[in-house]
Amino acid sequence: MTASQGRTRCPRTRWVFAVGLAVLAAGLAVPVRPTAGVETTLSIEQELARPGVRVLAVEFYAKDCAPCRQAAPRWQALHAKYGERGLRFVVVALDEDGRCPNLGWSPDRSVCDMTGAIAQRFGVTGLPSAFLWSWRGTRLVADGSHVDVIEAAVAKELEALPPRVMLALDVPAALAKEAAGLESLIRGYLRRTRKVDVLASERDQRDLATLVKGSVGLRVDERCALEASKALAANAKLTVRLIKGATTTRLFLELNDAERGCAIGEGKALWQAAQPDQAAEEAVADLMASLRSDTQLPGAGRAAVAAIEPARPIEPARPSGPRVTGASVDTGGKTGALAVAVSGGEVAAVVGRLIVTVAPKEATLEVTGPGKFRQVGRGGWEHAALAPGAYQVTAAAAGYEAQTQSVHVAVDDVHTAKFALQRLGALEVTGTPAGARVEIKGPDGFAATEGLPVTVADAPKGAYTLAVSRAGYESEQYTAMVKLGETARVVVGLKPPGSLVVTGTPVGAQVVITGPNGFAVTKGLPVTVDGAMRGTYQVTVSRLGYVTVEQDAQILPGETKTVAVKLERQRAEPPAARAPGAAPAQAYGALVGKAGDAAPKTRAEVDAMPTFDGDASRFGDNGDGTVADKLRGLVWQQGVARDTFSQHGAKAYCQGLDLAGRRGWRLPAIAELKSLIDMGRERGNRIAAVFGNSADWFWSATAYSGSSSVAWYVYFYDGGSYSDGATGTCRVRCVR
Repeated sequence: MTASQGRTRCPRTRWVFAVGLAVLAAGLAVPVRPTAGVETTLSIEQELARPGVRVLAVEFYAKDCAPCRQAAPRWQALHAKYGERGLRFVVVALDEDGRCPNLGWSPDRSVCDMTGAIAQRFGVTGLPSAFLWSWRGTRLVADGSHVDVIEAAVAKELEALPPRVMLALDVPAALAKEAAGLESLIRGYLRRTRKVDVLASERDQRDLATLVKGSVGLRVDERCALEASKALAANAKLTVRLIKGATTTRLFLELNDAERGCAIGEGKALWQAAQPDQAAEEAVADLMASLRSDTQLPGAGRAAVAAIEPARPIEPARPSGPRVTGASVDTGGKTGALAVAVSGGEVAAVVGRLIVTVAPKEATLEVTGPGKFRQVGRGGWEHAALAPGAYQVTAAAAGYEAQTQSVHVAVDDVHTAKFALQRLGALEVTGTPAGARVEIKGPDGFAATEGLPVTVADAPKGAYTLAVSRAGYESEQYTAMVKLGETARVVVGLKPPGSLVVTGTPVGAQVVITGPNGFAVTKGLPVTVDGAMRGTYQVTVSRLGYVTVEQDAQILPGETKTVAVKLERQRAEPPAARAPGAAPAQAYGALVGKAGDAAPKTRAEVDAMPTFDGDASRFGDNGDGTVADKLRGLVWQQGVARDTFSQHGAKAYCQGLDLAGRRGWRLPAIAELKSLIDMGRERGNRIAAVFGNSADWFWSATAYSGSSSVAWYVYFYDGGSYSDGATGTCRVRCVR
């Protein structure tokens, strides 16, 4: 007696199976007519692949099925008891009036079978009817079972302990840093599946390690495959490997039976050091997919169609004719047909054979081919019954460069693929000073930072760049080419930075020095710059009444460069050079104050600062976007920045400005900015004519009365000076 015999079953002869025979070939995911707000498809594979699902129960339900309604409390209780332990419950609701009934409780998922297509696919011809699968795709009960049978099978399946898994990490030394935390990621994603028990206690791991040690190693043969298809091993070892190829690195997960050494399953993913969690998640998903077998579909699926076909109409009775009786004809025991005897052998399968050898023996092999064929081996591999076609074989081992070959397996032929892997190279970096920071970048995204000296073992072939640095020394860049089986050696010799000395007369003249990486300083003559980085420095020496001198100096590591200057006095300007009625030129010191003077505290102090004296010969257009202030030895930015800035942003803009091939620009003091105001011009553009139109607000570098949050600015529209919060925005004109 089957599980469904002996109890009332509700016939469903009025179901409308309009999808026809095409539905039967469409797989387990059955689409039906879309209905707003309800789910209408069911894929057993997708349900089983969900994290945490160990068993899946599917019940077919209809509101006019009395046994279905009576069983609802028992289903609900079963779901409450085992839901958190891995039971997923799906109800397929059926009705002939185009609506799905209210179940009265909430299973994990409810699917509305409006057309009966899902029921037809499962071969459901009467209710109650339910099915149960393990997460590996095995059907655990007979077709059409009900709550009592399902409940017993669920209890048996979930009471059994899941396979115990011990993790082992096998990563080359060159990849050890980027693989930090990989084992924890794999462990976390495995636990999230809730389909295996990842060992955590040291005692459990020691016990399982003893079993692994006694096993015969990795085996890939038909017996192992047959055993793995029936049930997973109670104890297993999962080896996590990172294998670097010529251009990519891959993450491999190899699951082996701890007692017998059989290969149970494998997962792989492309390794990206920047996204280790993504690679770990993909590899675990691939591993779990390899452990699932083809989902066993209900056996009554096709027979159900014939069972519910409309009955043929009864043909009307025909009039009776003559009736004849007599003895049967004697044929001597023969039927009249000649007996035919056939003998012969069986038709042989169309296959080929592939043999793979590899050195070294610890190398791992992966073979892929037609029809999603994929197998792995170690130290060698052979298959005597392969489907003809193209196959790809990849060999990889720690410390060796991976190789891939494409082979073609022909019918009734033997093909041999041989691999002789070459050892990876090495990189050695030595020299002085010891402990210097060495940043190494190489092929396939390789990156490492260590203190000098550095050795990189198992280095992939290709070009490497090295950036070596240490405080108090000049940084250096090196390159190295690593070849297979060879060691590339780089000898480092960092030197201390150089020095720049500026001497000459007159003592106290202003010295402005700009150089590499935005270096800028203003001091009085003489000046010494120790620790100057290599590069070209621009030295500008100026003083009121003297001709400005500009000179370049090339600084090399460990060397001292001396620049000696002697400023020449300027010739006196003729009286006619000054505009009629203009005030005498103010001394530069009186104009801007000495370095370190306190900021002006009142508007009266700022208003007392002199403006442009009308002397047209004072400014000279350099023709390169700059204006020379011949009287005060300054160089101004002729144009203005396109954007507006806060005062802090204005200072940063000037420090980063590279104009006319020179750096060292700064935000001008309020007195310097006021010296450009030409009150002799009409209101609307009161600035010296050589600067063009600047009728706008311009920041100065001067704080208002020593405040760090308020600063002075000039309004060239009317020539006035004002103060504002430093976070406000104004335009910028830089000076050097």
